[in-house]
Amino acid sequence: KEVRALVGLNVNTPVKVLVEMASRIGDPGTLCCIAQNPSTPIELLIQLSKSRNVHVQRCVARQPRLPDEILKDLRIRCKRGARRTIVEELQRRKLWPLQ
Repeated sequence: KEVRALVGLNVNTPVKVLVEMASRIGDPGTLCCIAQNPSTPIELLIQLSKSRNVHVQRCVARQPRLPDEILKDLRIRCKRGARRTIVEELQRRKLWPLQ
């Protein structure tokens, strides 16, 4: 698990490897590391935003490159435990309260 987490966080990890890991590994910790990686493509962040895991939802919400519309959508579908993190990120981006 620790090695997968380090690979998921490493900005030099090829995008192909990040996508492969995200599709094969269901471990929320690893998925969170992939979501935090600045090299993770937007398409993969959108896919990860659909996770039902609170931990993954929080990590995706904290990713500065996540499009605003996806963040707003995540707030609607998120688990209760992730809502505060998502609202804080919306506030940071000056998107809260929602218009």
